[in-house]
Amino acid sequence: MYILYRVDEIKPKSILELGLGQTTLMTSRYSNYYDTKHVVIESNDEWIKSFSNKLNLSNTMIKQVDVEEFEYKDNINLRYHDLENQLCDKYDLVIVDGPQGFLNTKPVQFQKYPRSNMWNLIDMLADDFVIIYDDVDRSGDLNTAKRLEHMIRDNLDTNIYSTTFTGLKYQYVICSENNRFVTWF
Repeated sequence: MYILYRVDEIKPKSILELGLGQTTLMTSRYSNYYDTKHVVIESNDEWIKSFSNKLNLSNTMIKQVDVEEFEYKDNINLRYHDLENQLCDKYDLVIVDGPQGFLNTKPVQFQKYPRSNMWNLIDMLADDFVIIYDDVDRSGDLNTAKRLEHMIRDNLDTNIYSTTFTGLKYQYVICSENNRFVTWF
């Protein structure tokens, strides 16, 4: 919540949210109040049906996108299938909290590089952006976020900043220079 209140100061005009959940309650209200484009990606159709009735969807579009397995560095991970071809905007706020960071195996196996869709979406970042990666208290999610940070540094001609916010859950924030204040405590 603290990070989202800081982000409110940048007044994002286009929000991409990977994973439908509690954060979506706040971002959908924000998008209605400020007339902001808000796209939410979710794989579970039943979850979409049961949760979306809590939302005012005036400016929020929820897209159901299947999850696929992919292999990276000899590890099986999950990501949304062909996501880069289903989006067409530049996003100044991206919240990464999906798909799930574990495989449905017994015992449950956490992935080494989950939620990697952002690796293919760097070109869809606005000039000034903030990316919030949730659950980086799990090593796999942190691996993915740090790899994204390196990819942005290598591919975009801009200074970027990052930090980890810790609490009951950990979030990793990557942002452009003009939004650097979001990383300050």
